[in-house]
This record gives sequence, structure tokens and C-alpha cells, in this order.
Amino acid sequence: MKMDELTKIDKQKLTTAYMRLYDALVSQCQSKNMSYGESWHRALCEMENILAKNKKCGNVLVMNYVTALHKANKKAQSKKSMTAMNKDVRIESVDKTAVTNGLRSAIDEFEHLINSITAPDVLVTIKPAPNVPTYAGTFWDWAGTLSDEQIEALEKNPKEFARQYRHFVLSRRVKAK
Repeated sequence: MKMDELTKIDKQKLTTAYMRLYDALVSQCQSKNMSYGESWHRALCEMENILAKNKKCGNVLVMNYVTALHKANKKAQSKKSMTAMNKDVRIESVDKTAVTNGLRSAIDEFEHLINSITAPDVLVTIKPAPNVPTYAGTFWDWAGTLSDEQIEALEKNPKEFARQYRHFVLSRRVKAK
């Protein structure tokens, strides 16, 4: 499976859940009187442990995406923790109960999400536009009958182009019979 098979919405959900969990881990570390720099570093280490624990969830596609996301975040946060002016600042008072509850909620949300997202292996049936004939002489004639939205999708997404071409080929087979 390829990483780009996740939908854009699934990627956004995973990114949001990952960042909420990371922020909750940072807050937990800060509640233990660690500086910002220490908190960022410790949260990254904890994220690695959580990812390793969830690696066996069975959804390779999701875990590959989240692992790549973690690597990118680790690179950005490591640079931030070394160059930030406030990296040695500590927070004096933090509500530890709220931090613990927020962390538990973030972990539950993250684990539920990585176990609930499935690969989009569903066959999508395309209904032809009502006024468009099911067969046009060449693919270019066929493409000329598509809506502006579909043309834009063809230009931006190779998978959409392949999907439309398959649809065209199948319509030719129907006409030829």
C-alpha cells in the first residue's frame, strides 16, 4: 500500500489527533516542572513509545503516515528546542488533574482514530452526467464532455485521470457489444 492512499480528510484527522497528543504530552512534562526544551524533547520520546506500542494495530497505511508525520515533527521540534529563546523557561503553576485528563483523552482519541481508519479500497461507481452520451469516439472527445470540476481533477490527480480513462474504456466496451 502507498502512503498517498489515505484520504485528505483522514490525513487531517490523523495530523490533528497526533498534534493534540503531542501537546498533551508537552503539558504533562511541564506540569512536572520541566522547561519548555525538556518538555518538547521528552514529549517526542514518549510519542515514539506510543507509536511503537501501536505499531501492531494492523493498519500499516495509517502507521506509515503517522510515523512520517512524527519524523517531520521531531525534526521541526528539535530545531525549535535548540534555537528557541524560551527553551529554559519553566511554568510555575499547572493544574495537574486537568493535564492528566487531557492526556488520557488525547491518547484515547489517537488510538481510536488509528484503529478506526481503513484503507479506501472501496470501488466507486461513477454515474454519467444526464446529457452526456455513454460513448464518444476518442478519449479526448470523452474528456471534452466532462465538467470543469472533473477536468481540474484530471489535471491535478493522476489517479483521477486513470479512473476517468477506465470509465471511458468500459463505456467503449459496452458500445462495441
